[in-house]
Amino acid sequence: MLFIKQKIIPLRILFINIDAPYAFSQEIGKVMGDELGHTVYIAGCLQTIVNYLTSIGNPAETPVAYYSKMGNKFSLKTFIDFYKIKEADLDLIFVEQAMFYYKNDVDVPVIYYHRDLWTECFMTDADLLLYRFWNHRTAIQYVSRNVWWAMPHLQFRNAVNPIHYDFTKEKEFKGLNFIGTQKSLESYMIQDFVQRDYYKETYDIVEYCRKEGLAEIHDYQRMHFPEYKEILEKCESVLFVPGKNAYHSRRLYEAACAKAMLVIYTPDEFAKGIYNKLGLKHGYNCVMFDDIKKLKNIFILYKNKRKKIIERAYEWIENAHTFKIRAKQLEGVFERFLVNMATKKDKLEKTNEEIELVIE
Repeated sequence: MLFIKQKIIPLRILFINIDAPYAFSQEIGKVMGDELGHTVYIAGCLQTIVNYLTSIGNPAETPVAYYSKMGNKFSLKTFIDFYKIKEADLDLIFVEQAMFYYKNDVDVPVIYYHRDLWTECFMTDADLLLYRFWNHRTAIQYVSRNVWWAMPHLQFRNAVNPIHYDFTKEKEFKGLNFIGTQKSLESYMIQDFVQRDYYKETYDIVEYCRKEGLAEIHDYQRMHFPEYKEILEKCESVLFVPGKNAYHSRRLYEAACAKAMLVIYTPDEFAKGIYNKLGLKHGYNCVMFDDIKKLKNIFILYKNKRKKIIERAYEWIENAHTFKIRAKQLEGVFERFLVNMATKKDKLEKTNEEIELVIE
């Protein structure tokens, strides 16, 4: 257990993010710069490459073409060069997973943050691997085994900024609602085996809800974030059915911020334990169910308790999962990491136990 008793020396950090709304590295970088006093550079991956190509006189070249020319790996040195930073003037580079590979060709400690469950790691030569979900351990060992054993690794959860979500909107979508992702569930069923296997149970439960009229299904092809957010803010409650062996985080946070009641599928005690550890308690700040047949009456059973459950879920976010809280925890990770680097230890302690960071 790591206790952060005082603010660490201000750091100079380059955050490379995924060019997406409210990207983790973008939001946490802002807090670390604006509120915690660190010197922070924030680089959207693709936009920075576009700007870099323009700055060197190649404005017509696309980032994808440049990526291919560079051997299908973006050089971290490119990002440093664009910002005209000397390597000696940086303490850390924090790379958030995008759908591009990165090459560590700098003499600066690099932390890679893996977001997705069943995708391989897009950086194999970082100095520290952070991963979002508890069960990333199994997934990364399966998909990117060489990465898992090549570098130290710690679980580090996502976060949210409550002010980004408007909970005052009229709740037009009554009862249970399921909101899809950027692709429809049906499209995942015709993808490769990994995608089908991952989403099969989600698809079956959502289709059952559709046929039985248990939930309104908002599941379209090409649903982008603004549309998702608009729907979310108008929902009375949101149904969460994670993929195989997966557990939601950011979407739960977002729904709690929008003051929609969380209704979560927990197929077994192990799944309940994961959410309990996250701070969610059935009947207190969320509703959990382990059998699809229970959905028929679940909204009626908890209708009178819905307001209290929603308010407690919002408090759960404010007390544990904001970017400000997570930024202070990340300071602790940085401190431990840099101390290990400074003492010339090759690796942080490898562990299968979750690292709890406590703010005092």
